[in-house]
Amino acid sequence: MKFNRMELNAFDPDGVGVDNGTYFGLPFEPGTAELVLVSAPWDVTVSYGAGTAHAPDAVIEASTQLDFHEPLAPGVWRRGIATADVDYALLEESQRLRSDAEKVIAHLEGGGSPEDDYAVRKVRRINEGCRAMNANIGAQAARWLDAGKTVGLVGGDHSTPYGLIRALGDRHGEFGILHIDAHCDLRDAYEGFEFSHASIMFNVLRDVPSVKKIAQVAVRDFSGTEAALAASSARVATFDCRSPPRCSAARPGTRCAGESWMRCRRRFT
Repeated sequence: MKFNRMELNAFDPDGVGVDNGTYFGLPFEPGTAELVLVSAPWDVTVSYGAGTAHAPDAVIEASTQLDFHEPLAPGVWRRGIATADVDYALLEESQRLRSDAEKVIAHLEGGGSPEDDYAVRKVRRINEGCRAMNANIGAQAARWLDAGKTVGLVGGDHSTPYGLIRALGDRHGEFGILHIDAHCDLRDAYEGFEFSHASIMFNVLRDVPSVKKIAQVAVRDFSGTEAALAASSARVATFDCRSPPRCSAARPGTRCAGESWMRCRRRFT
């Protein structure tokens, strides 16, 4: 969607949200915005409760109800938050392959073997489709990163950031990931799905050496194999419900003592 300068000047951040098909109803196009949001309407491999493939549209619709004033960064929205065109072919493919995934999951939960031809054929199709989705998101991310933009992604299930992370890895010597999740997502091809929502951080460790650290916060549910991988990898730091809060970046090995976020932030800016 294109906007001219007159429309931006006429935009009222304190007025009624405008349903114009963009996140937050903001009047920016990707070419002039600082942040570009890419959408990934995809939820093929979710284990329980599909529907996140429709999240980008739902977020776009709901986001017009938000206000723009941020006391810590007044007027920051003026730097530009734009919505890349949503590729709805991804949604159509997700819905097609989700049907196959549901059959595979039901087969396994019913005691069926993952080696049965019935499951193998469907898993192969799903893995091929997930690779294509990753390539699609990676290409979209690369386009905007190469244009000098900061790129965000709205999924979709937990597998969807993989293409963006790969694109970042191709362009940066090293970086880290703050992974806020109830699960570790460190399973190797969960349920046979190579790019499962439960496997993204395993895949990142394997495929993106530029990621030097994954800090996993709020983890509460994980397998023994995942726990062993996290414990053995210097690139994974897991903070579960038993982990005491620490300000290790500010004072290694010491607990937080009520220091405000503003003071912590000034240490790193």
